[in-house]
Amino acid sequence: MQIEIFEEKSTAVNLGVFDQWERKIELIRELGLKGQEAWISAYERAKNIPFKILTPEELAVWEEFLPTVYTDQPGVANHHFDEEDTLDLQGYTLDFIPLPVLEIWSECKLKGYFSSYQIRSAEEDPVLIGMIGPLRFLIARWGESLRPFEVIKERLGERMEERTPTLRRSSRIRPNPFRRALFN
Repeated sequence: MQIEIFEEKSTAVNLGVFDQWERKIELIRELGLKGQEAWISAYERAKNIPFKILTPEELAVWEEFLPTVYTDQPGVANHHFDEEDTLDLQGYTLDFIPLPVLEIWSECKLKGYFSSYQIRSAEEDPVLIGMIGPLRFLIARWGESLRPFEVIKERLGERMEERTPTLRRSSRIRPNPFRRALFN
């Protein structure tokens, strides 16, 4: 069994998100942009979280590669999956979660890093993701033979390019230009 834990220095600070932060907050509140206020709250919390924030591209790859979603908020649709695509995290039985993953997950819960969690899987190489509002953090992955992310991305590349226009037109994926701009 191979295990990867993605603990690192929070990337929110390194993305330039906090450049002129006070001015951004002031204008968002002045303009009454409630949706943007969710981003403020999420990024404020993200400053102290030592896990990788998934870029939109990375999240799209994981969603395509691991389409089955187990969440601790079943029935709650969000930017990334619809109600019918979610399963209850308490009922996760695809494999036996390794001890190091359980330990880091427990530590995250004790420290209150995330508001919810999900395991994404396709019968192999599951990933544990922590969520705060619209942000997704890669915490861990495990499996018998973990393929490098670049290999997964390459294999899915053509298939994703073919499906992207269709997916964007559906209700499943709503483009988020604010987030995309942060990572480009």
